[in-house]
Amino acid sequence: MRSMMNWMIAFFMGAFTIFRTVVSLMDARGEEFFVKPLDPTVEVILLFVALACMVMVFKRLKLGGILYIVAYWGYFGADIISHLQPIMDGEPLGPGVPMQLFCSAIGVVLSLVVMIDLLTDHVKRPDDTKTSWFYNNPDLDKKKDEREDTHNYRIY
Repeated sequence: MRSMMNWMIAFFMGAFTIFRTVVSLMDARGEEFFVKPLDPTVEVILLFVALACMVMVFKRLKLGGILYIVAYWGYFGADIISHLQPIMDGEPLGPGVPMQLFCSAIGVVLSLVVMIDLLTDHVKRPDDTKTSWFYNNPDLDKKKDEREDTHNYRIY
């Protein structure tokens, strides 16, 4: 986690997982919420998979990103396709369909962004040319001889 963008993506992963947890809890309690889970059992399994993937993404492991993108595209991608099919046939939208499509699209795009972030994280950064002349120049190193004091004195 080197940059602010890495931390923002990790924050959005956590926020979306918390949002999906609230959606599952509201459905389990039988209360009305603006988004419904596709399958409550699969949703709970997906939440645990997302938590494991978040730990791997925090450690910058590509396996976490691969599992995250496969799980989210499998779950939310199927939801997007099932909601787009009636729209393509010309049927009118139901009352909760746009919000459901929006939340599913966020899940698909978020997993794609996480994977892109993991793939671009290990790209070698160029050396800092402003300081490399000083640190990579052996002529500027201090010359030591046998009379040099090598003790590490500490003040307690």
